[in-house]
Amino acid sequence: MPQNPSSPADTKDFFISYSSADQAWAEWIAWELEAAGYRTFLQAWDFGPAGNFIALMQEGATHTEHTIALLSPSYFRSDYTTAEWTAALSSDPTNRKRKLIPLRVVDCRPEGLLGPLVYTDLINKGEREARSALLSAIERVKKGRGKPAHKPGFPGEAEGKPRRLPSVLPETFRVPERNRNFTGRRELLQQLREGLSSSSTAAVTAVHGLGGVGKTQLAIEYAWRYHTDYEHVWWIRAEERATLTIDLAAFAEARGLVSKGSADQETAANAALGWLRGNDGWLLVFDNAPGPAEIRDYLLSSASGHTIVTSRNPAWRGEAAPLEVNVLGRQEAVEFLLKRSGQMNTSAASALCDALGDLPLAIEQAAAYVDSTGITLAAYVERLHDYPSKILDLHYTAAYPRSVAKTWGLSIDRLAEESPASLDLLYLMAFYAPDDIPRDLVAPYFESPLKLDDAIAGLRRYSLISSAGDSLSVHRLVQLITWDRLIESGDEGEWAEATVKLVNEAFKYQKDRLDTWPASARQLPHVLAAARHGQRLGVTPESVGRLLNESGLYLLHRGRLVEAEDALKRALAIDEKVYGPDHPEVATDANNIGQILQAKGDLEGALAYTERALAIDEKVYGPDHPKVATDANNIGQILQAKGDLEGALAYTKRALAIDEKV
Repeated sequence: MPQNPSSPADTKDFFISYSSADQAWAEWIAWELEAAGYRTFLQAWDFGPAGNFIALMQEGATHTEHTIALLSPSYFRSDYTTAEWTAALSSDPTNRKRKLIPLRVVDCRPEGLLGPLVYTDLINKGEREARSALLSAIERVKKGRGKPAHKPGFPGEAEGKPRRLPSVLPETFRVPERNRNFTGRRELLQQLREGLSSSSTAAVTAVHGLGGVGKTQLAIEYAWRYHTDYEHVWWIRAEERATLTIDLAAFAEARGLVSKGSADQETAANAALGWLRGNDGWLLVFDNAPGPAEIRDYLLSSASGHTIVTSRNPAWRGEAAPLEVNVLGRQEAVEFLLKRSGQMNTSAASALCDALGDLPLAIEQAAAYVDSTGITLAAYVERLHDYPSKILDLHYTAAYPRSVAKTWGLSIDRLAEESPASLDLLYLMAFYAPDDIPRDLVAPYFESPLKLDDAIAGLRRYSLISSAGDSLSVHRLVQLITWDRLIESGDEGEWAEATVKLVNEAFKYQKDRLDTWPASARQLPHVLAAARHGQRLGVTPESVGRLLNESGLYLLHRGRLVEAEDALKRALAIDEKVYGPDHPEVATDANNIGQILQAKGDLEGALAYTERALAIDEKVYGPDHPKVATDANNIGQILQAKGDLEGALAYTKRALAIDEKV
């Protein structure tokens, strides 16, 4: 059981005074308050067997800042509750310091000394409305005044536009699911709120810190907690330019700025940025941005909205207001672990948090392990200390501490025994982009959908992945540690090859088939990630080259010329090495690069690549082959764009002659 308060340093926020008939209300209120980051003292949770009831009540009443009285007819009949609320008022007879907080949970009429006190009503309300009333009352007590944290809207502008209820989401809203176990971080949330609300124009705050420290969770909690202040809240995966463009284009579609499935994603993303510059009431979250240079063009500092950036990179000063997120304080870490694990051993929880460096992600994973295996927190601490030395030989980086790797190592070893299929799935997911992995990208590896379901369930038991619908996600630190494990075993290339094969089979983009566009857009980050790993490890170069060529064409057709050029030049380098400099695959790559350079306005570069494609195809197929006609026609278009109409006419006539003959 938790240690009882014994000193002012252990003072909790609220002692909840209630009669036994209202225990359900008391536990619900305590849960909601602790979920909001407060500390409570509750008889149902904090009084262990063989304890001295009176002494414990004394401890709770004297080592808490406020007493919450749950008013009901049975409350007024109890001698114990009378002693509790009178003790609270004895040190604050007029209740100016709000030592006593009355909450009415059953219809009744307070009399006597309680009669004049203003109570908050929780009866005849749904859960969301009751939660809002509870937290509003507590916030008012803590702040002492009802002044809001940010400037109220001008009444003239708000006329006829009532404030949205907490249960109603903004008009445009896309944010990951809220973490029900979110604990603490009150000061950081307040700093984030004040930073964003301090300016009438766009405010940009960069939340930075170690991987796994809880940057993303802080942003998610902020978006959900304050969504009533915004009309549009949108989550953007900023780790890669590909996902950033896709998510901005999706916002443009959601707002009706472009038609659904618009061909030019770059144009759609720019339409979204243009709309945001001219409108207010929005919140954007750029999650896991590499650094300022990569997203500088997307930070709308001159517009009227709010932007949160999460990043491991600390160098944001000058671009955004930096807000560093450190590991949890020990008290918060212990509370989070106890809540998440459902166990009550405070001393063991403190020892475990110490071993894990109070890192939220490591604590989450440890709690999942404990919950799944049924062992105690103390037993888990022993496993961390006694774990086989091989885990200490992993290739650690500054991205994560040794204790985190040890924690995941325990779960991965357990999976190897319990569910080899789960371990296979984890190895596959290590070579995709971390977020929103479609099930159909991994499903062909497994014998049946049921086998895949079992594999997912095994990973979820240990919080190694998350899933929602047909989408799977894995934390980047889990990927790092999984790579370390595969490097140690020498199996990294095997799993990279398997992933390249799966995405090769799944990526079916065709320019003239609109039904292939949505799936291709979603698969693209994983195609690029698998190709990057395949190229790095030198596995199945033919397949990697094909992936880069196909993804380059997709990017070209969607208006993303810089990314398209990069992908196709990588494909060309691979194909030259695999097939030699005069192979038809090399000609195809060169021709495609020529198309990109022409679209970018680099006509000299476009001509050089396309002439190379023509020379190869003439050598391989002869002068009268359809591929030669295609090359000649492309050169004609480039020459026309250059103003060389005679040359353009000659090449285009040659293409016509070949096609007529064929």
